[in-house]
Amino acid sequence: MIRNLTREGIDRSTIHTFGNPALQTLHRRLAASQAVRSSAEPTGLVTFHHDDNLDDASHLRIVTQRLAQLANGYPLCIVLFRHTADRLRAAGLMQEFDRLAGRGTLRLVPTLPYTEYIQELGRASSWSPTLQACKMTVRS
Repeated sequence: MIRNLTREGIDRSTIHTFGNPALQTLHRRLAASQAVRSSAEPTGLVTFHHDDNLDDASHLRIVTQRLAQLANGYPLCIVLFRHTADRLRAAGLMQEFDRLAGRGTLRLVPTLPYTEYIQELGRASSWSPTLQACKMTVRS
């Protein structure tokens, strides 16, 4: 952000930063969502929508297999973006998620509004104030 402002000719000595408002808001909402955290079985929260994992059918198949393996031993909630669902269907892979959802080890939810996503994130057992994330990229 500072680099962009200085490129636009703003004098660096006039720029003051006060943290990251988006991250601070997220932390506040996550803390509030902890209050509604379910006492139910721990779950993991997953989104996968990066083109590098969706554009290649073999990569998509590997990601789907890994998530299915994980869901066999650990309940997951997958936020399923529309283009992810379309690619899964086109590759014939959606039935694996449907099978796991039928067994109760996987919950598929459509893209969520921000506040509902934060509530799901707060319910996930992997939640931590440091907001750790894992990006799975399949390499051939």
